[in-house]
Amino acid sequence: MMGKLSIMVRYKAFMLRKLIRDSRPLRLLAACLFAVALAGCDSPSYEQDTAPVSGRVTLDGEPLTQGIVYLLPSKGRSAKGLIKQDGSFVLKTYSEGDGAQVGTHPATVAALPGDDMDSATKKPSVTVPRRYSRPATSGLTVEVKPGENNEVEFALTSKANGDTRRAR
Repeated sequence: MMGKLSIMVRYKAFMLRKLIRDSRPLRLLAACLFAVALAGCDSPSYEQDTAPVSGRVTLDGEPLTQGIVYLLPSKGRSAKGLIKQDGSFVLKTYSEGDGAQVGTHPATVAALPGDDMDSATKKPSVTVPRRYSRPATSGLTVEVKPGENNEVEFALTSKANGDTRRAR
C-alpha cells in the first residue's frame, strides 16, 4: 500500500509539472494578446474642445509689435499666441492654430524679451502696462464660442503712473 501511494504521488507531481510546462506557451500567448489589446485601446483624451481664436493688440491706438497673449481657463491648458509686428496674433492650445478652449476666460498680454532694443538707450522699445500681465488686474476676458472663428481686439492703454513692463 505504501508503494502504491508513493507511485500515485509521483504520478500527480509529474502531471502537475507537465501541465505547468505545457501551459507556458499559453501563458505567453495570453500575455501577448493582452498587451496587443491594451495597445489597441484608444486612451482617453484629456483635450478640451477648442475653437479658433485670432485677433489684434493695440496700445494707445498703435499696434503692439511684440509680446504674448494668454487665455487662462480655470481648468485645462492655457492658450497662447505670439504678437506679430502688425499687432496680430493666433492662439494655440494643443497644436498650431487650434485656438482656445470654449468658454469665457481671463486674458493677459505681456511683453516678451526680444532683440527689439532702442539703440540709443539700450532699453527695449516695446512696453506693456504691467496690469495687463496679471489675470486679476488685466480686466481682459474673452468668450470663445464653439464652431466659430473668434476675433478678439485688445485695445490697451498706457497708465500715467509709469506702471509699464518693458520687454527685456
